[in-house]
Amino acid sequence: MEKILDSEFPYADGILSGKNALVCGASKGIGRATALMLARAGANVTVCARSSEKLDILVDEMYGSGHSKLILDLEDIATLEHKIFELTKKQKIHILVNNAALLGTLKRGPFEEITVDEFELAMRVNVTGSFIVTKAVIEVMRKTAWGRIINMSSDTALNGNPGFLHYVTTKGAIVSM
Repeated sequence: MEKILDSEFPYADGILSGKNALVCGASKGIGRATALMLARAGANVTVCARSSEKLDILVDEMYGSGHSKLILDLEDIATLEHKIFELTKKQKIHILVNNAALLGTLKRGPFEEITVDEFELAMRVNVTGSFIVTKAVIEVMRKTAWGRIINMSSDTALNGNPGFLHYVTTKGAIVSM
C-alpha cells in the first residue's frame, strides 16, 4: 500500500480537487486501495461498506480532509435507496466506484444445490445494488457533463468458477451493465 501512496503516484498532484467520489465496498481490498488513491488525488471521498469500524480506520488513513463514511448494506434495498438519495441531496457525486459484492458468505456448490434465494441474494447485492447507486448519481453527472462510473467485475465473468455460478453470473451482469 505504501508504494501506491508515495510521491511518485501519478495523481498525487490534486488532479481531482473539487470532485466528490463515492466508493462502495471500500472496507478492504480493491475498494480500500481505490478510496486511498482517490483521496491522494484530491477528491473528497465517501466510503461505503457494512462495517463502521473498518471505515473509521480508512477515513483516518486517507490523505487530506473532507472524507466521510456511509454505512450501507446492499441487501436492504429500501434503506440503500433512502441513504443514497440523502447523500446525493447533500453533495454531487462526480466519481462512483461500484466495488461492493457479496462473495465470502455465498455457499459454494453444484448448480443443482444453489437455491433461488441464494441466487437472488447474490443478484440483489452485486447487481441491483450497483444499479441503484448508479441511478442515484447519474443525473448529476449528466447535468454537469462530467462524471466517471467504475463498475468492478472479475475475470470469473469470462472464465467461470466451479461451484460459484451465482457469483459468476453477477459479475457477468456487471460487465454488461
